[in-house]
Amino acid sequence: MRKRKKRKTSLYKRLFIVFVELIIVLNILRYAAFFKKDVDDGKVHLILDNDLISELESDIYIDNNDIIYLSKDDMTNLFDSNLYEEKTENNTVKLISTCENKIMTIVENENHIFVNGVRKKIRGSLINKDDTYYIPISELQDIYNIELNYINDKKVVDIEFLSKEKETAYVNRNIKLKYKMTNISKSLQNINQGESVTIIEDMKGSWTRVKTQKGNIGYVKDRRLAKKTKVRENLDKVKYDDLDLNSDTIRTLKKEDLDENIETLIENSDKRQELINKIVDSSIANSLKGVKICFYDIQNKDNYYRFLIELKPYLQDYGMCLIVSKDDNLDNDKLEKIADILIEKGE
Repeated sequence: MRKRKKRKTSLYKRLFIVFVELIIVLNILRYAAFFKKDVDDGKVHLILDNDLISELESDIYIDNNDIIYLSKDDMTNLFDSNLYEEKTENNTVKLISTCENKIMTIVENENHIFVNGVRKKIRGSLINKDDTYYIPISELQDIYNIELNYINDKKVVDIEFLSKEKETAYVNRNIKLKYKMTNISKSLQNINQGESVTIIEDMKGSWTRVKTQKGNIGYVKDRRLAKKTKVRENLDKVKYDDLDLNSDTIRTLKKEDLDENIETLIENSDKRQELINKIVDSSIANSLKGVKICFYDIQNKDNYYRFLIELKPYLQDYGMCLIVSKDDNLDNDKLEKIADILIEKGE
């Protein structure tokens, strides 16, 4: 009996030990995410407007002059969905970018760009690397209205849109930046008292998501932040709700007003540029507030969309709006995204 009781007690002990070990394993798995290790893959990573971009189409390239390049596909995805490629007479590639009130042209292997028709010298150029075209984004900060910082020791390119709101705060004591909203989470960085951080999001609790000056993004206790300051407001887009579309300050442009066939005038970027220059120069001379485009039955729709996309920044640069008339032959949803104001045909 004693031996049987002893064996029973020993079995219970082993079961208890197994149970405890199982609890420990489950807790390790439960909190594993809080202790995630940094990934050191040797690549340069991108933080865009306080978000880490997890996947890029191509690796970021930095040349010997510390010029930072993003691939054409990544530029299209992140900065300009209307980025347009065209061949020059010399069979080199030309890219045309439209961003807010600027239109930029950059040509392969040329150390200059054209911004709203004005030539500007840059250190980098449009390059072809491993059959991928790369754009020198660090040279184009004023074009895209961004601020770019390269954090060398972290291999991070940090880009902020200057049109977006920004709020900062100072840390009121020495603290640790946490990977998750818990004290047991991995510490990403020591932050010293008096250091400034960018506030990304108030988590509506005791934690705030922040970005440090070293480019690390994580969480700190809200009570450790002092002197919260909004250093940059969101820039509102211009509204045209009160614009009288039938006033003398609005010019209506129809096919019959042109010297040549519209299809010929918009068939490539150089010809579109000539037409745009004429429209803008005439509009400035007459102190217009907007241009109403009423072209119908367009055959080459893609060229027409490009014409409107490229015209808009020039008009906005001079405080004028682009008004476009609908047409059953066109994609009016696309026109609505391009135009400042989309009107019904015949208005």
